Parts: sequence; structure tokens; C-alpha cells
Amino acid sequence: MKVKELSAKLEALDPDLEIYCYEDESFEASANPGPFDIIDAACASAIVSRDTRTGKVKFKFEGDIPGSRKIAIISVTQDI
Repeated sequence: MKVKELSAKLEALDPDLEIYCYEDESFEASANPGPFDIIDAACASAIVSRDTRTGKVKFKFEGDIPGSRKIAIISVTQDI
């Protein structure tokens, strides 16, 4: 994705949304996991929580349901 494409996608989103980077495929954690390719930037409704055991942020994409909130997501992949 080019800078102008990402910029246009972000400009279309509500500027007050929290933004997260999300990779929907699991990948092998290593000392050097990158690079990543940006797939998309969009708005999503999700329940955002933190795993108390690992401390990692978790997303549950369920649409507009009680407890969900709108967030901005930059979707990435390691498959360049």
C-alpha cells in the first residue's frame, strides 16, 4: 500500500477513534518478526479486552452489540 492510499483511508475514518494494528493470521513470534504489509485501514465494531494472564489486547468482532465499540483497525500481514 502506498502512503497516499493509507492516508486516504485514515482520512475517511472518525479522527477520534482509537486505532489498533491487527494481523488476523497468527505468525511465529521471533526476535525479528517483520516486515509487515498493510492490507487495509477501516472502522470496525469490536469488544476490546486485555487477557489478564498474558496482558495482550484481544478483539472480538461481533458487530454492533452491547459492549462493543467502534475502533479503527490497520490490518497487516507478514505475507508480502
